[in-house]
Amino acid sequence: AGICPTIDNKIVQNEIRQKFYAYHQLTMTYSALDGTGRVSDIQNGQGYLPITYNLFNGLLPYEAPIYIVGTDYDNWAVIFSCRQQLFLKLEMSWTLTRTRNGTAQNSIINETIKNAGLASNNYIAATNVGCGPDEPSL
Repeated sequence: AGICPTIDNKIVQNEIRQKFYAYHQLTMTYSALDGTGRVSDIQNGQGYLPITYNLFNGLLPYEAPIYIVGTDYDNWAVIFSCRQQLFLKLEMSWTLTRTRNGTAQNSIINETIKNAGLASNNYIAATNVGCGPDEPSL
């Protein structure tokens, strides 16, 4: 974990390229994880976008099933992922905003989280000050 967590997405033809990164103040470096998905997976209003991450320099591909819980299509989105592997169940949810310091639409976002059966008090606010220079990019 680090501060200034960011997910950068770029669409190139039918491919969605994603870079998740965070800044580590102790080492003054960024860590990054690249993933890919297909635009065709989110067509027809399905709200489902599987992203494949190549962990450990590509030795372990991991597909994260990402579901779009709600969005206003301009400023924010709430996404959810749940995956069962053997004895481990991994459930995560994030609130994504286009600006680093969030959005003024917190009440709508919290209502979306509540309507999805999630608890807004389980979300952790990201630290977005003290971010290092030279952020990774796609």
